[in-house]
Amino acid sequence: MSRASYAGIQKVSVAAPSYNAQYSYSEPFGDHTVWFLDAISFVNHLRAIRNEDLGGIAIERLGREDPQNLGRPLDARRSRSPTGFLREFRKMQTADTVANIGQGAVVSVDDTQDDGTREITIDANGCISAVYTDFPTFPTLYHYGAGDEHEVRPSPSTTGPTRNGRRKSSTS
Repeated sequence: MSRASYAGIQKVSVAAPSYNAQYSYSEPFGDHTVWFLDAISFVNHLRAIRNEDLGGIAIERLGREDPQNLGRPLDARRSRSPTGFLREFRKMQTADTVANIGQGAVVSVDDTQDDGTREITIDANGCISAVYTDFPTFPTLYHYGAGDEHEVRPSPSTTGPTRNGRRKSSTS
């Protein structure tokens, strides 16, 4: 969400037909579309799996996109009606996540941290829809100084002659 805020995105929606959060932005390196699994999308996915009587799912690195992915959607899956969970999902509390934006070895730090909000409704299909009204702000490391793909930048760990993958000593 820090990237959406940094890119000047005004609104992110979770709605039919995909029920997945996404936004698009442009930068000097090109145009980008970001799809991410937020807590609202996750609840919708879990409900769809339950309705199809599938055996289960596997998730890797849960919680990086939306800290509320940790546990609450798993509680919501126990209920066919998610209305009791809507209040909990409106406020997006920040966690111990640090966002990284950009490329390069020069880094500046913005330690601003602020919770976000989203408006949540249940649509005619019984799925949860959401509109982000205020993005959460995470502490962010902004990376600068990356060259283009054809630029060579030697570093101390890669310069100098080597023998069998090891740097030559002065006595070699």
